Amino acid sequence: AITRLVKDGLVENRPYRGNFVRRFTAEEVHDLYEVRKQLESLAVRLAIPHLTEDAIAELQGILREIEAALEARDLEAYGLADQQFHETIAQLSGNTTLITILHQLGGQIQLVRTMANQNPDVVEITAMERPEIVDAMAAGDVERATHLMEEHIELVQRYTTSRFDPASSQTSD
Repeated sequence: AITRLVKDGLVENRPYRGNFVRRFTAEEVHDLYEVRKQLESLAVRLAIPHLTEDAIAELQGILREIEAALEARDLEAYGLADQQFHETIAQLSGNTTLITILHQLGGQIQLVRTMANQNPDVVEITAMERPEIVDAMAAGDVERATHLMEEHIELVQRYTTSRFDPASSQTSD
């Protein structure tokens, strides 16, 4: 299990010292989100031609789960539903390579997403953005949907990178 966590970039193995939960630098978070932004925009672009009424209903159901978690102030449920939202879009892309790469980055993304979800303003804004993304996807508006996904991810990227002390490049937690 530890080997898997090391491979996924969540744990650092320090020889003769042990295993430690990974700490990200601002640059690493920025880079992770630059890659994520491009991959998830591609997922949106590829998913739109595959959308069915059932797929749209599934995404709307996830949006309802996100809203219910927010109303209950359950950040754990919110984070899981948010993760499900992004994973569902990736699955709808039908591109197994893209799905695999996003899955491999998933642990790192979830760790950083958890940091962003601690800010109620970020949570509120991103909650409003997701329905717009789904609406644009349902309308078949590829350019708008990909642009909205990029903006959605950029907000979290800006917030999380701002939480780092530039002098130390370590988290402020």
